[in-house]
Amino acid sequence: MFLFIYILAVVLLVCCWLVGDIEFRTKLILTLLYLGSWGLILVSGALVVSAQALLCIILGFMTFGAEFLGGPRR
Repeated sequence: MFLFIYILAVVLLVCCWLVGDIEFRTKLILTLLYLGSWGLILVSGALVVSAQALLCIILGFMTFGAEFLGGPRR
């Protein structure tokens, strides 16, 4: 289960860079947040999974919009 979160975070980050309609600065900040989340492995493995799950929600929403979270379609 945890491996799914790790892979999803990487896939969403790549999609953010390739198809995301957001500024370069925002993409860079999200990438730094992703890399920084791996620093939590020094504290606890569960924190890494939690941080990356939250990051998946943020990345998906910023890349694909409200449809990613099951929101209304326009």
